[in-house]
Amino acid sequence: MTRTLPVPTVSQHDGILVVELTGTAYERGHQHGTVLGDRIRHLHSRLIGDIVFGKGSAMGAGFLTVLYGILARMHPNIPRGLRDEMHGVADGARVPYRDILLINCFDDVLHSLMQLNPILAPLLHHRFVKPVLGLLGAPPTPELPAEPM
Repeated sequence: MTRTLPVPTVSQHDGILVVELTGTAYERGHQHGTVLGDRIRHLHSRLIGDIVFGKGSAMGAGFLTVLYGILARMHPNIPRGLRDEMHGVADGARVPYRDILLINCFDDVLHSLMQLNPILAPLLHHRFVKPVLGLLGAPPTPELPAEPM
């Protein structure tokens, strides 16, 4: 028997998007992925296309392999509830789970990479960390009804 969950409510408060979710970790993630799927796919596209593959396909493929390798080492240490929620987000947004994991752990993965090779740290910071601060902007927020006063 499949449980029917309410459609999450989405509102905006002081420019911050608020989504109210219910259910198990997976169900909350699935609702999140479903209702914000366009934004999640946009973020995924920008991260993979512009950041990882920004210097070409050969460099991007190598870099992505390294990132996924670090994620594989980190994955067992992520609490089960968070992994379940990320699986739900992935399914709801129709994005591969390992890429949802990468989006959520990107700064940790880069930090690990810099710790592994301190000589590359300034280059990685300039090439990957700094652009993330301004490059991964979300698509424009659709107009939502004004919040009641």
